[in-house]
Amino acid sequence: IVHWAPIANAESYVLTISGVGEHVFSSETHSATISDLEPSTEYDFHWVARMSSATTDPSLASQITAH
Repeated sequence: IVHWAPIANAESYVLTISGVGEHVFSSETHSATISDLEPSTEYDFHWVARMSSATTDPSLASQITAH
């Protein structure tokens, strides 16, 4: 399960997982279960909030590696 804090004015959230792809969530969603991960596999998670005029800088978002 992945959780995140809401961002003011976000229209959606995008979670990109290396080797898996992109997951898009509505602005009302603040957690999700990611079921397409394999055990004993390393992943990079990149999260951004999309707004009407821009996205958050992915380098400022938390990045975690799960094993």
